[in-house]
Amino acid sequence: SNIKLVHSGGNSVSLTTPTSNPASNITFKLPQADGSANQVLQTDGSGALSFTTPMPYQKISSGSSTSTVSSFIIDNLDVTTFSKFILDWQSIPVGDNKDLHMRFRTGGASGVSHTAAYYNSATMGVSGSSSTYTGYHTNQSFFVVHRNAGNQDNEGHGTTITIIPRKSGFPARMGNMITAQGFRLDSSSNFRHETTTGYYNHSDLPIPTGIYIDYEDGAGIGKYNYVLYGVK
Repeated sequence: SNIKLVHSGGNSVSLTTPTSNPASNITFKLPQADGSANQVLQTDGSGALSFTTPMPYQKISSGSSTSTVSSFIIDNLDVTTFSKFILDWQSIPVGDNKDLHMRFRTGGASGVSHTAAYYNSATMGVSGSSSTYTGYHTNQSFFVVHRNAGNQDNEGHGTTITIIPRKSGFPARMGNMITAQGFRLDSSSNFRHETTTGYYNHSDLPIPTGIYIDYEDGAGIGKYNYVLYGVK
């Protein structure tokens, strides 16, 4: 069955039932008033509809593994729709006391890691109640996202990495950068908070469409868990 609204010019707009028979009768309750420009209809899960402003970000993917892998790869990032990406990441290295690394990838769905030595990154960490430390890495073939972590279940890394690709038409150094806020637990289970920034310091990198994460010396990732968001 349809609800048909006929325009004075003769054409109509129709609302119709789903293609398949619903599991039960469904009632949608319309909002009391119109929403603002660019708002969308949202359900509360019980049939009540309301206008809401859509969030500027959306979840792209998530996953986890308790099996050892050599690296973690995401390709085909939609750099046209999204201006940046946020990766919530937790992992434990196979080897003990290993740094967490990341590279950009290019080439879309069939991407390749960009390994030229133009990655620069700087880290500031907090050790204990009052001590701080710094680390600076220039002309590397990867970002050092966080310093070394232990490989036991109560150790490893946890971080939120913001990935900012260069936008089309802008100089290479206006983008192709990361920031990371996270922690590491070293081989003695010492907690360390770290903030890292990094950028790719050369014009040879196209707009990145993927990321590659691994551990120092190819030690392998013992366990990982992640959620990736895109920000418009």
